[in-house]
Amino acid sequence: MPAGAPFRWRDILDGAGTWKCGAAADDTDTWNRIDAARTAAGLWLRGADAAPEYLWTPARELVGQALTFLRTLPVKAQVARVAAMRDAALDCRPDLYDILTSP
Repeated sequence: MPAGAPFRWRDILDGAGTWKCGAAADDTDTWNRIDAARTAAGLWLRGADAAPEYLWTPARELVGQALTFLRTLPVKAQVARVAAMRDAALDCRPDLYDILTSP
């Protein structure tokens, strides 16, 4: 976070506390999925059940689907999915969304 920028918990919690990486700069589709997974994990950590309205539509839909899927799982499975996504994010893998949402 740049010096002087306001502190926001979502900046820390998005991506379950990981840096944003995992795709080529021009790979928009993969970045959309990475961003959606990171946002969904952060919202899950904050106890949210739905994507906020301020997200732009494609991301909001992906985030909403991920949160809905996570919330259908038993709590231990939810924790395991978010932990697995965090591990993958630490390795800069591009499949974060699939880790959160694949049956």
